[in-house]
Amino acid sequence: MAFPARFLVLLIVLLGSKCVYGQIAPPPPAPQGGYAPPEVPRRQWSVAVHGGMVGFSPSETVQTSGSARFTRMGNNFGVNLLTDSRGRKRLSLTANTSLGISAGTMLSNKKGTVFHSFEGKFEHNKACYTFQTPFYFSLQGDTFANWVMTDKYWNYGFAYQCSFSTEKLFHGSGPEFLYVRGMFSQSFYHRNFTDRIQLGRFENWSQNGTGMLATTVQASRTSYMVSIEAGMRTFNPDWDRSFDFGFVAHLPFEATYTDQYEFIQSNTSVGVSETTYEGSTFMLNLRYTWYVKPKQHIDTTTPPPDVYVQTDTTREVDVQESFTVHNKRVKVTVWDRNEVDGDIITLTMNGELVKKNLRLKKRKKRFTVKLNPGSNILVMYAENLGTIPPNTAALQIKDGKKKRNVNLVSDNGKSGAVEIIYVPK
Repeated sequence: MAFPARFLVLLIVLLGSKCVYGQIAPPPPAPQGGYAPPEVPRRQWSVAVHGGMVGFSPSETVQTSGSARFTRMGNNFGVNLLTDSRGRKRLSLTANTSLGISAGTMLSNKKGTVFHSFEGKFEHNKACYTFQTPFYFSLQGDTFANWVMTDKYWNYGFAYQCSFSTEKLFHGSGPEFLYVRGMFSQSFYHRNFTDRIQLGRFENWSQNGTGMLATTVQASRTSYMVSIEAGMRTFNPDWDRSFDFGFVAHLPFEATYTDQYEFIQSNTSVGVSETTYEGSTFMLNLRYTWYVKPKQHIDTTTPPPDVYVQTDTTREVDVQESFTVHNKRVKVTVWDRNEVDGDIITLTMNGELVKKNLRLKKRKKRFTVKLNPGSNILVMYAENLGTIPPNTAALQIKDGKKKRNVNLVSDNGKSGAVEIIYVPK
């Protein structure tokens, strides 16, 4: 079943239009301070592994004479002991399979509701075909009732994937997305189990005038193909890993090969047919992806002061989040995750100055603080309220490999704070 390329391209465009125009707005930010989910990254590098199994690979049989022919079996999954024409036996997984790797980059829109992935890929696929023979025949002491053929090949190409938020579809609160994925690739090194598929290949499966003769009458060494996949993508809370569960269709532009089968009984031909192995595969697919953010310049300097208000230590301290860490030193990153409106803050830890007159921007500023055993209070004092009161800041506290994201809110009457409880290991 070779599919016209123009129809496949049109289908990919229609599916992709949902990603570009069907964006779903995220919920508004929390009005008060406290725990904040990790910031959705705008751009990340990605590397993924994927595997597929089960499904179906179509074939087409045309009878040219007689009535004896293969009958396609519906069960296409199992582990079986197989024998080739030379009498060699092997234990084989008779199922459609796919295994590959991909790498590239992922971009998101400003709202974090749509992700676009651009990747190169390299994979190994196997299309499996199981038939029932029209009669039992024997060869080298073995009797055959079933027949298994495969189309195993490598392919390389590129992929585009669009993932869009499911919030309004499923009313979920986690980072879950529906996705569509289109891939264009070229296949090569086609094999039936371990034997190269090539024109004119002949096998004699007859003994004492009964059995079958098999001849390859058409073969394609390579083929362009497209693949279309759709499913569900789930991110972990830190947005640095994702898991895809979907259904994929691998669709070559031309059939891989055609075999002619002649069945013989008592030295008499009882049926000649040609079976075309399309190379198409429809199967379940799983993908696990790791993400790495590109290195960004972190501004560790404090800008020169403009006009600041004298810090008022009599303001109420409002502890808006509390958690436990196990390292004596933690890394603190601070930035303005909403609209930059000129907020200026001062940070203190246990009453000691950490950063004075820090102007919040999108560019993150990072520093390390030392903790005392037990409770430690990191206070954010608002030196001004910016143009959009109150004064808000996004903080990330990194304890070894663990990260905690917090929104702190301060105004003229209170100073937002986070309690960091240090418990040594």
